[in-house]
Amino acid sequence: MEFDYDILIIGGGDLSSEIIYALSLHEGFSIRCAIACRQMEKAERLSLIANTRSRVSGGTVRFAPFQIFWEEARLVEILHETRPRLIIQLASIQSPWNIRKNWLTLTREYGFGITTVRHTILSARMAIALRDFPLSCKLINGCYPDFVNQIISSMGLPITCGLGNISIVESIIKDAYELGSDDQLQLVGHHYHVSNMIWEHEKRTHWPRMWLNGKQVENLPERLSTYRLPPDKSVNKINAVTVLPLIWAVLGYKNIHLNLGAPDGLPGGYPVYIKNGEILLDLPMQKEEAIAYTKSFEIKEGVSVGEKELTIAEGATEQLRKIDSSFTGTFHYDNLFEEHEAFEKILDRLD
Repeated sequence: MEFDYDILIIGGGDLSSEIIYALSLHEGFSIRCAIACRQMEKAERLSLIANTRSRVSGGTVRFAPFQIFWEEARLVEILHETRPRLIIQLASIQSPWNIRKNWLTLTREYGFGITTVRHTILSARMAIALRDFPLSCKLINGCYPDFVNQIISSMGLPITCGLGNISIVESIIKDAYELGSDDQLQLVGHHYHVSNMIWEHEKRTHWPRMWLNGKQVENLPERLSTYRLPPDKSVNKINAVTVLPLIWAVLGYKNIHLNLGAPDGLPGGYPVYIKNGEILLDLPMQKEEAIAYTKSFEIKEGVSVGEKELTIAEGATEQLRKIDSSFTGTFHYDNLFEEHEAFEKILDRLD
């Protein structure tokens, strides 16, 4: 069996669209990209727009639409239909931009991390389908990867890395420090730092650890005082352009230093060197210390991710227990799909 498509992008939301449109303007490598959405009409629309943009601009990426169904057998089917080298999984049942009122209230009070299991389900299903796929296909998860990739890895499933998060912070810092291609920027951070940069400057409390050209930098808050990330989906316009260098590197077209979210199922983001498609940690500190630092931010987002289970904030658990007294706030990986299904019934009653 040979590869058919270079990339399979799953999802039809705003981030998917922004990445697809950014890819459509690429000039260089000849790339075939499959777009898979739950609604075929959405996949066809994205494919049409992307192919037109590519053709008019002289781009070298071509797109084709597919419909995806989330039953395990159907996921195996789309893998065999597309035979991709790389999957970018962006579909989630939990949109960060469209949250029901009472559920939104809980996420604001106890942290967005209480939504983790809802981000995990589809990515875990894709990883299960990929586990026995005969081709060596890489999986990038774009759904809350600083948390979700840990879970997928703990379930013994394949996961390559995440996207966004620390890469967004990296892009802002590069602009703030006016860095060029010869500068080496190393960051150890977490999704929490993205949230931190959405807040007003005087409310910010935590920053990623940063090294510039081998020297640790301490004046990060001062340099970033005039930078504030948008609090809406327009942040995906930044996110999308940070994904392109990652795609080319993971596909083996170029070797590059990046700051990358959740490589190999690790929590948070780290500096890496991608060589011949292989992701290698490039840490300026001890690995154990870096992991402990990024793990320390989980509780600030309202969740604790363990090796066998995840637990959401006690306050959120207490509120949801008013609906179902048997709810424990803990999700066990060996029973994740069944416990998630019960959780969805609680959320239906929440609103």
